[in-house]
Parts: sequence; C-alpha cells; structure tokens
Amino acid sequence: LAQKKISPEHSQLDAKSPLSLKNQGNEALNKGDYVTAGRLYTLGIDLILDGRSNEELVKPGVLHVLDNNSNHVLHALFSNRSLAMLKQKDAAAAKEDAELCTLAKPDFAKGHLRLLAALDVDGASVEERRAVVMRALLSCPDNAELRG
Repeated sequence: LAQKKISPEHSQLDAKSPLSLKNQGNEALNKGDYVTAGRLYTLGIDLILDGRSNEELVKPGVLHVLDNNSNHVLHALFSNRSLAMLKQKDAAAAKEDAELCTLAKPDFAKGHLRLLAALDVDGASVEERRAVVMRALLSCPDNAELRG
C-alpha cells in the first residue's frame, strides 16, 4: 500500500501550551476519539514534565509543585488521560494516571474517583479500594461522592 504524505494543512494541532493541548484533548474525548485524546494529553504532560525522570517525579511534592507551576493544568491532564485510557480498556494505564493526578493535586476529588474507577475495572481487592477511599477522604473530606 502506498503511504499518503501528510502536509501541514492536514493538521490542526496547536501545541503551544499544555492548556491548549488539554483543550484539544477534551474536544477529541467528547467526540469519542479516545486515542487522539490520550495522545494530546500526553503531549501536554510531556511539555510540563520537561524530561524529568520517573525517580524525580515520585519524590514527595514534586508533582504538586509542577501542577502549581502549570497553573493547575498537570493534574487535569493526568485525570483526563486516565479517563481516555479507561475508555480504551487500559485499566493499568488509567490507574497509573489517576495515581499521578492525586499526587499532583491531592484535594482534587475527581482524581480519586478516577482511581477508584480504574481499580474497579482492574478487579482490585476490597482492601485496596478501601485504602484509596480512606486516603481520598483525608484529602477531600467534604466531597459527597467519596463519602457516599
């Protein structure tokens, strides 16, 4: 099969900022294009993380600082990519992104809810889900969805 050449007019990607990539990812997600959404969120995340190693990212507070420095876009990118991965039936990736979201912004209830959804699909034990709920309630004590 002959490959088509892709010219600039085929692309509408605006990769100027993580926020624009998040917004474009949201458009793709709303259209049901979960693969494109995930890729756009990944590009936004990569812009913010700027080549930092996984070892650096898991240090306490690093993701939280990066989220603050990104005007709170990083946690939304992780949360939205988690949903995109879940829609693609990749529970492991959805779980990882939701965990990173909760590290970036612990008081963002939706991140904890995304994590619980991924754990549910992944068949996590009751104990594991209970531990996540307890951590979520400590971070978001007034959230009705988490208390329900």
